[in-house]
Amino acid sequence: MRKRGTGIGWAISLLLAIIILGGYWLYTNWQSSRTVLPPGLTINEQPMGGMTREQALDAIALVYTSPITAYYGEEATLLLPEMIDLSLDMAATAQNLDEALATQVGVQSFFTYALDQILRREPEPLAVKAIVNYSRERVDAFMDRIAQKYDHPPQNPVSLPEAGTFRPARAGTELDLDASRPLLIEAVLSADTQARQVHLVVKTEPAPEVSIDLLGEAIGSTLREFDGIAGIFIKDLNRGKELCLNCDVAFSGLSTLKIGIVLELYRTLDAPPAPETTSLISETLTASDNASANLLLLEIGAGNPYSGALQVTELFSRLSLHNTFMAAPYDLKDGALASNRITPANSRTDISTNPDPYIQTTPTEIGLLLEGCLLYTSPSPRDRTRSRMP
Repeated sequence: MRKRGTGIGWAISLLLAIIILGGYWLYTNWQSSRTVLPPGLTINEQPMGGMTREQALDAIALVYTSPITAYYGEEATLLLPEMIDLSLDMAATAQNLDEALATQVGVQSFFTYALDQILRREPEPLAVKAIVNYSRERVDAFMDRIAQKYDHPPQNPVSLPEAGTFRPARAGTELDLDASRPLLIEAVLSADTQARQVHLVVKTEPAPEVSIDLLGEAIGSTLREFDGIAGIFIKDLNRGKELCLNCDVAFSGLSTLKIGIVLELYRTLDAPPAPETTSLISETLTASDNASANLLLLEIGAGNPYSGALQVTELFSRLSLHNTFMAAPYDLKDGALASNRITPANSRTDISTNPDPYIQTTPTEIGLLLEGCLLYTSPSPRDRTRSRMP
């Protein structure tokens, strides 16, 4: 019995010794840890744990000497601290830090530290507020300067004839002061480097609708030194606006009428074209090859290219393109009957281009033919302005 009691006593003594030594070790580490800021302590959400008090105050002060970057769209402007009298109230910030640290002394603080170590858990976060001063009036003045620099009303496009291009229309922009102010102030007060960049709120007004007349002015400027007769027909298929320059004057049709040849060919076919015919179509439209076009006329006319040309002319008539005709195949006028076809365009007396008597069209009619082709092949023709062709 005596030996058993002695064993229990030794066990209790050993346990007490372990507790005392462990407690002493924890207390010593706790005392040592108090020379630096505790883990989990932040100043304005920036981690300062492991720093000395002076290091933490210097670090937070350094943050507020860095500039803020304000973005107006893609344009960046630096806001320097001195521009808005930005400063850290060191005395008030140090007082807030000391008050927070005062809660970390005493028996309760030691037991909390010991439990954190034994249970291997993260210490409770300790947030300290840095006191930052700035001038609200200067913040507003900074935003006013940005608005004056970048705000602009919608701008019309501008023709640049010497460069052969246009400066496109621009949407109007306006800085939304009321919406931007709190975002900028939040960036001013933040100690996070990334958060010291702010995208200001910019309101936009749509760019003005571009007038086709601007294109007409540019074309007129380009043709100012042109000695010939220019014929131009342009149509905005989205809005139905048209631009006309001698567009109802007769011109030699030349390669533009090859579009009509291909259309008439497809009209006569009952099945997809043979590979040889497909090759001819490609050469006719992409290489503007006269020989290929004549072979298509040969196929249309059942072996007679002149009959094929007449069929193409009949297609134009059915489409109400009364100024457009083809009296002979390309480069084969010698075998054709003399053409004296009279049209409204070639019978004008005020202007004449001396068009080829065998193949003629006008800018308007070839433009409408192209429009009709586009509307026919468009997947959603209802979304486009209806053609003037019947």
